[in-house]
Amino acid sequence: MLKKYRRKLKSYVPRSIKDYIFSIRQIPKRFENHKFICQHLRNKRILEVGGPSTMFYTKIPFYQNLQSLDVVNFSSNTIWEGYIKEGYTCNYYGNKKAYQHISEASLLENISDDSYDAVVSSHCLEHVANPIKALLRWKNVIKSKGYMLIVLPNKMGNFDHNREDTTFEHLISDFENNVDENDTTHFDEFIEFFDLNKAPGKKIDLHEHIERTKNNYIVREVHHHVFSKKLIFKLLQHCDFEIMDYLEKKEDLITFCKKKAD
Repeated sequence: MLKKYRRKLKSYVPRSIKDYIFSIRQIPKRFENHKFICQHLRNKRILEVGGPSTMFYTKIPFYQNLQSLDVVNFSSNTIWEGYIKEGYTCNYYGNKKAYQHISEASLLENISDDSYDAVVSSHCLEHVANPIKALLRWKNVIKSKGYMLIVLPNKMGNFDHNREDTTFEHLISDFENNVDENDTTHFDEFIEFFDLNKAPGKKIDLHEHIERTKNNYIVREVHHHVFSKKLIFKLLQHCDFEIMDYLEKKEDLITFCKKKAD
C-alpha cells in the first residue's frame, strides 16, 4: 500500500530537485485566476498546441491534475524543443508522459474531432500566420462545451512594443486568402520595429535578427500578429467561443473560454 502511494506521489512532483525548487519559487507569481482555470481543467483530457510550457506548472499549475495531455509541435526539430519524436516521448510533469504529435498548429493532422475536453496554448498563436484557421481547427477537436486556454504575449512587455496592434479585418483577410506558414507579409515590420534590447535569450544583432526572420519557416520566431484584448475578444467570439475569464499581465494576455454547444 505504501509503495502505491509513493508511486502516485512521485508522478505529481517535478523531474528534479531543481525543478521542484523552481516550482516553489513560482508560487508568489501564480496568476490571480489560476484556481478558477485549474478547477475547470482538473481531470480533463487536454491537447496542448506548442508545448509543454513552463507556464502550466508554475503560473497556471494544472499539469499535475490532468487525466492526460497530448502535445503538438510543428516539426521534429525545433529551436524551442530540440529534437522530438512522435509518440509517448514527451515528459511534461514528473514522470507523466504526453503523446507528441508532429503537425502544423492550423492543421492538427491525424487528430480526431471532438476528442479533447480542452485545448491549451501558451505563446504559440502569435507565431501562426493564419490565426482564424488555427482557432477553428482547435475548436473542432474540442468536445461540445469544452474549454480553451490561450496565453498570448502582451506587446508592452516584449520586443513588439513598437508595433501597431493587428486589426480583426486583417485576420479575416488572412483567413479568406488561406494564408499559410510560408507567408512573409509581416517580415519587414517585424525587422524594423523589433526591439533588440528585449530579445529573449542571448543578445542578437540586427544582422542575425534579419537572417532568422528570413528563415522563419524553419525557426518560427516571427510574431506575425500583435494581439490586444479587443482583438482577442473579437477573434474568439467570431470563432464561437464564450469568454469566461481574462487577465492582463506585464508579459502575458490570458484568456479562458468555452466552446459553445454544437
